[in-house]
Amino acid sequence: MARVWFARKRGARWVAGPEPAFDLPLELLAHRLDLGPQRKVPETETPVTGRPALPASGPEKVFVEVTSEDLRAVPFPGLAPGWYDSPFSRAEVERRLAPLALRKAA
Repeated sequence: MARVWFARKRGARWVAGPEPAFDLPLELLAHRLDLGPQRKVPETETPVTGRPALPASGPEKVFVEVTSEDLRAVPFPGLAPGWYDSPFSRAEVERRLAPLALRKAA
């Protein structure tokens, strides 16, 4: 299950959390969030996770954490384990993924 994180800038680092916003199979996320090799985040720019929620102001970014286990289930050409950013806003990501999360919980 790939994890979708909402992050805010704190100083020079992105801080995500306190927990993932969505935890869904990569095959449901890849196209909906426009993930591809061009969106891989360099290791020096990956967010810090598991921190307390940040204030609701300031720039926000959507990150997707992909593990080797995610890629074992359904291989995606060009994707490797690591962090990816989505070009969509938090509101758009919630709109695209909320129905999937509801279906999964039912």
